[in-house]
Amino acid sequence: MVTKDYYSLNEVSQILGKSKETLRRWDREGKFTAVREILI
Repeated sequence: MVTKDYYSLNEVSQILGKSKETLRRWDREGKFTAVREILI
């Protein structure tokens, strides 16, 4: 498996076998911190 600096929500969802909503909930609950890219 290739290691990247960042993974998309979809990629992490597939790697962990969890839904995107679960990952979003974990982020809100502070179980992990998501990195957000701001596009200008």
